[in-house]
Amino acid sequence: EVQTTIASAPGIEVIKTATINDNGDADFGVGDVVQYTIEVKNTGNVTLEVTVEDVLKDNNGVEIPLTSGTGKLSIPSSIDPGTSDTYTVYQLINQAIVDAGGLTNTATATGVAPDGSTVSDISDDGDKGPTDTGDDPTITTIAQDPKLTVIKTATIVGDDDGFVGATDVIEYTIRVTNTGNVTIKGVVLTDTLTDGNGDILNIDTSAWLVRDISPGQTEIYTAIYVIGQTSADSGRVSNTVTATGTAPDGSMVF
Repeated sequence: EVQTTIASAPGIEVIKTATINDNGDADFGVGDVVQYTIEVKNTGNVTLEVTVEDVLKDNNGVEIPLTSGTGKLSIPSSIDPGTSDTYTVYQLINQAIVDAGGLTNTATATGVAPDGSTVSDISDDGDKGPTDTGDDPTITTIAQDPKLTVIKTATIVGDDDGFVGATDVIEYTIRVTNTGNVTIKGVVLTDTLTDGNGDILNIDTSAWLVRDISPGQTEIYTAIYVIGQTSADSGRVSNTVTATGTAPDGSMVF
């Protein structure tokens, strides 16, 4: 009797890529879906029973659960030598993910050989082609565009004498809108009120609280100024306001 021993040489390789499914606004951000495709290839000489573990984090390192598609990952799948199996999972982009600048995703595939031994591999992003066998995470970056827009209007509340002058009230309304794509935190307003001679006037802004403003959100602030005789004599009252806040990356937004 002649016996030929076939040595078990299990091997596995994982490539993970990301595709953006846009929600129709042609702007990568909230409401879009990241589709992750995980290809697990048996590079050895024995059949493997494979399971996959997927770890998704935002780009600040906070772990978050995938939105869908994870059911298949933990179910053992038989992969013959030289063949592959493909898994697809999804993540819906929310504001917190945009504020973090995107997502970092890594999958680990573990295969059990017929003799009970195991082999595993951490996914690579495949950015160098199909022969890329590193362990680079799949990073999806969302460009951040912090922006605030300020609109200020003034309404005269007269004292019914038919003239704008001393004792009349100027009512200011300030609308601060986040016109960017990330949350702006700690927004404060700086108000400068001057008369026609350039002299600084006092205006009460103590009710203006520090606020966080989400994209698309508008915060409204109001203030009043009672025109004094000196201001009336100067011929003009001028008012400017500046909104300042902090973007998620720590930069200041004006």
